[in-house]
Amino acid sequence: MSLSQSSARWWREPESFAGNLAREMAPPNPLPEALTTGRFCYVVEVVASRLTREAKLLDVASQLAMVPGVVAGSIRSYAGGAMGHDPIRVGTAVRARGLFPTFT
Repeated sequence: MSLSQSSARWWREPESFAGNLAREMAPPNPLPEALTTGRFCYVVEVVASRLTREAKLLDVASQLAMVPGVVAGSIRSYAGGAMGHDPIRVGTAVRARGLFPTFT
């Protein structure tokens, strides 16, 4: 098969190629996996308020990631209307520590 033949599908359907690649490279999401199998699980709330230091949040997230049954951490931003830490930045750091983030 020539190079032009092997890439012909990609050129005709680039969005399907990109979508398949994104799905193949995405880390597994433990929350829907647990729910579809009927397994009991916990989702904990991680509140990124202005009073909580980011290092403390990430330490707690690391500890929660080790608790059996905890499948995700809901990243709560601006608790009580008060400005806090950037929820996307906190969620990215939480994921790096092993806790799957969801956002509320």
